[in-house]
Amino acid sequence: MDWMSKPGNGADVAHGASTLLGVFNDLQSGGASASIYRNAAKAAKGGAAFENAQLSAMGKDAVAAAQRQALDESKQSQLAQSRVVATAAGTGGSASDPSVMAILGNLAKEGNTNALSALYTGQAAQGEYQNRIAANDYESKATAAGYNMKAN
Repeated sequence: MDWMSKPGNGADVAHGASTLLGVFNDLQSGGASASIYRNAAKAAKGGAAFENAQLSAMGKDAVAAAQRQALDESKQSQLAQSRVVATAAGTGGSASDPSVMAILGNLAKEGNTNALSALYTGQAAQGEYQNRIAANDYESKATAAGYNMKAN
């Protein structure tokens, strides 16, 4: 699901864009009064808050997808181990044979590694989104502070 299809986001984007356009048109046209600068500061913070909400949702989606992939990796490992046991039994061997046990151990380790790798990937993506959120917060506060200083 993309961010535009979530409830209210399309209207929020349109309203935020029109507010920002109005503020910046006022600033560029030379009619910069204190209230316009204060509105520009609010718009900068509001735009960052909206983007940060989207980034946060994307981070949560990345973690959820990684969790699902980790479950799939674990299931694939279990299926592979089951095939090894079935193949050993079908050839008259035993699942407790040392070579079969070694194969099962290797499959279990690989499945665990793949599952943990999937989780790490999702958590790393979420960390990147969190870094972007922090940068947006800093930038919007600095921009708003600049506009507030001009307003005063």
